[in-house]
Amino acid sequence: MAKWHYYNENGEKISVTGGQLKWLAKNGKITPGTMVETADGKAAPARKVKGLKFVEPATSEPDN
Repeated sequence: MAKWHYYNENGEKISVTGGQLKWLAKNGKITPGTMVETADGKAAPARKVKGLKFVEPATSEPDN
């Protein structure tokens, strides 16, 4: 199973599986700008990882 790493808000490197990474993105725990890293050290923003779907930001209705 592929291992990934991401950096949390405290700058800590957290190891996760590919499935966990998908769950984190889907549930808003990581954002498209969160830095992720493959097991072999290649790093990129999460938005560059194919297959990740992120929470859509909530849009607010304008006040009338």
